[in-house]
Amino acid sequence: MKSSFRSFQGLIHSPLIFGYSPISKPLKLISPFVAWFSSHPAIKEQKGTGTNISTLYKLKMDQAWKEGSNLDVLYGLYSECAKQTQPSLDIYKTLITYSKSAGKMDRCLSFWKDICRFNIVLDDDCFYWLLRTSSTHDIGITKQLFEKMKHGTYKVTVGICDCLITAFNRQRMFNDLLEVGRFVIQHHIHFSHSIPYTHLFKACRLTNNLDLGKQLHQVIKGFKLIGGRLCFQTRSYQTAFYNQL
Repeated sequence: MKSSFRSFQGLIHSPLIFGYSPISKPLKLISPFVAWFSSHPAIKEQKGTGTNISTLYKLKMDQAWKEGSNLDVLYGLYSECAKQTQPSLDIYKTLITYSKSAGKMDRCLSFWKDICRFNIVLDDDCFYWLLRTSSTHDIGITKQLFEKMKHGTYKVTVGICDCLITAFNRQRMFNDLLEVGRFVIQHHIHFSHSIPYTHLFKACRLTNNLDLGKQLHQVIKGFKLIGGRLCFQTRSYQTAFYNQL
């Protein structure tokens, strides 16, 4: 017991624990401290989840951004983190936040493969921004995000469905557009303007899909135009409609 206690005392009083050496300036030993942190047995045991290492890299990213570093530095830190362990959701949220601030959201698409490889489940905000960005920069990622949404991984909203319809219509991907149309009907999604329905009807006409066209027609039969917005005729449906916005 005494031997173990002395070993513990030695660990506590180790210079590296506090990030300084009696013969060196504290600031010069930040890197050795990080190296010790990453190689410590207690940290190594966590590498399966990467919780502690990811937290450390998030702190480094935040500090680098506050000191005026650009996105190259942050994405370099991310690459280091991904090589060591599975990045946490907070790492991706941090990159998305700073990429938005820099007006370069398209850079976030570079880590989409890692999100899939590590099976990261994004929060609603991250999902929306990746979908919105991919819809104008990488339609393949947009399709993958839609697939995940169809399988219930992410929340279904009017805004996301509207974004999908606009993206697939822009690329003239009418079969994918019809998939969104079926999804919209299945989940009782109603839009507050006519543009999504116009795109869906166009896809039905160009692909000769009369069945889906009829279903969409049945949906909008209950609409009327009020102040430039599509609204349901009856008060009960109108209330349900506005609750989805």
